[in-house]
Amino acid sequence: MRIALVVASLLLVACGDGDSRPDAPSIVRPDAPIDAPKPCGATPSYGTVTPLDEVATRDLDVNPTEIYYDSSLNMDPKFDDLSIQLFKGLGAFTTGEIVPGVTSLSGPESNYETCGACVLIYVDLDPNNGLMDDGVYMATGGTINLMTLTPNIKGTLSNASFTHVTIDADNNFRSTPVGDCDATLTSIAFDFPVTTAMAFASRSKRLHKH
Repeated sequence: MRIALVVASLLLVACGDGDSRPDAPSIVRPDAPIDAPKPCGATPSYGTVTPLDEVATRDLDVNPTEIYYDSSLNMDPKFDDLSIQLFKGLGAFTTGEIVPGVTSLSGPESNYETCGACVLIYVDLDPNNGLMDDGVYMATGGTINLMTLTPNIKGTLSNASFTHVTIDADNNFRSTPVGDCDATLTSIAFDFPVTTAMAFASRSKRLHKH
């Protein structure tokens, strides 16, 4: 699957220094005249999406501290990747395990620094090198309903709104809106087996960095 290689590179970015959140890779921007506005890369409205080329991983078979689900949103050569990232100890999962339930993607869930149920879109991902042409869009509204987490991650994402952000790995992974581009996604239903990624064994949760 084309997405598997890209997602693996994203998830392993933090290995070796204790960081666990997959910080966005370097964003490659095409040459443009100075002061020329750059068109927004994300689709303004993705509508109702059927998952494509899915992959799902967790760090532990029992009581995982990190769970990831990714799906292509289109079949473009450089595709848009929907990434659902669940972190124990943050946001919706501050006081307990990562468990099924309904979570509003507002408040702490709308910033990558504080979210436990994080939903992002990596725009124009190149499957050959994992680089993006138009960066990261963070969900700032909508609802995620997680029905099961094992053996499959099953759920729905509904009425999600996204905004173009930068993510500062040196400032608690805080996401800051760029203020130029937004997108929406009406709904996506997913149901996909979650596998254990042994490479996570050497990583500590991002929360432990602080």
